[in-house]
Amino acid sequence: FARDVLAAELSVRAVPFATFMVGMIAGRLSMPWLAERIHPNTVALRGSLIAAGALIASVVFSGQVATLSAMAGLVLTALLWLIIGLGLSGVAPTYFAAAAHLPGVSTAWALSRMQLINQLAIIGAKALMGALAGGLSLSLAFVFPVILLIIGSFVAWKTTEKAEASDYDEISPVTGTITLPIIRPDEK
Repeated sequence: FARDVLAAELSVRAVPFATFMVGMIAGRLSMPWLAERIHPNTVALRGSLIAAGALIASVVFSGQVATLSAMAGLVLTALLWLIIGLGLSGVAPTYFAAAAHLPGVSTAWALSRMQLINQLAIIGAKALMGALAGGLSLSLAFVFPVILLIIGSFVAWKTTEKAEASDYDEISPVTGTITLPIIRPDEK
């Protein structure tokens, strides 16, 4: 996106991803504090919607701004991806904490199925986004995660509403695994 839509220089193409990660980390570290003040259901629900809105704004406006100024387009994208990271940061911890409240399902079963679906979704989403980007356009490929975020908001609303705020007292660990791509210099 930074290369093809924003025409950003190679040295700054990772800035939107870096700001996304800063948002994720800051949001995850603030989850215990947020859980004391706002019901985690609300954090997950609104976080997904905020992330969806920021992603739509990034796709719609960043490319247009980049036609005027590549740096302004990059800065706008970075700020929007920071918001996406903040919005998404509370979703997974809230889902995992709410797993203990699914009726008729053990916590271990719920967590293992959630992890399986998570891994399959990551693989499937990357494949589908790649196909959409190759067949249609890179910008349109981002519509798919927006749809997933809206679905995630609905899932958060339905699955976490039964949990009481006190059930989230120990949202820990505040972060989980974060997959980072590593590009070796010899793999260009």
